[in-house]
Amino acid sequence: MEQQRVTVPKFGSEAEEAKWWFEHQPLMLEEFKSANAESRLGIGTAKLRGQTKAPTITICLDPIACLDPIA
Repeated sequence: MEQQRVTVPKFGSEAEEAKWWFEHQPLMLEEFKSANAESRLGIGTAKLRGQTKAPTITICLDPIACLDPIA
């Protein structure tokens, strides 16, 4: 299958960029689906989703006991 290239233009303002992305959502969705099916996705959120471990957070129930000793 021929690889489709989407050219994202340079924008003069954030509003102009937001409008372009909004108007091209269907095209970008199809490009991402195609890239995923063809294993063309590179490093990034879409590639890593489902392959990364959830972060863990330790919650100390006794804040005094968890303080680092001051030298």
